[in-house]
Amino acid sequence: MNTEPTFTTETVHKNITKARKEKGLTYDNMAHELSISTPAYRKIELGQTHLTVDRLYQIASILQIKVALLLGIQPENTPNAGQLEASLREIITAKDNAIDALRETNAMLKTRVNTQGIQIA
Repeated sequence: MNTEPTFTTETVHKNITKARKEKGLTYDNMAHELSISTPAYRKIELGQTHLTVDRLYQIASILQIKVALLLGIQPENTPNAGQLEASLREIITAKDNAIDALRETNAMLKTRVNTQGIQIA
């Protein structure tokens, strides 16, 4: 998975806006939490003011997400939905194959027991 920092400031601002809306927060909520005016916060989201690293971490903390996600970086250990589905299908297929193999072994053992006349309690 690509974890190279290919973000732009526009991407960061869009991700902040998206995360804020997903959390159901307003400009006023964010401004209050950051101890700044609402117009000052609005300028952050619109990219009209420089966003410091400290401020980015504060925003991520308020939004309860990782800074990497605001930067548009997908952590290596976070599979996307397609990868997760493929992994689950592999696991299910392997388990199904194991069950089939056990059924075959069970049938073979029953046949041996029956042909040898062994009684099973």
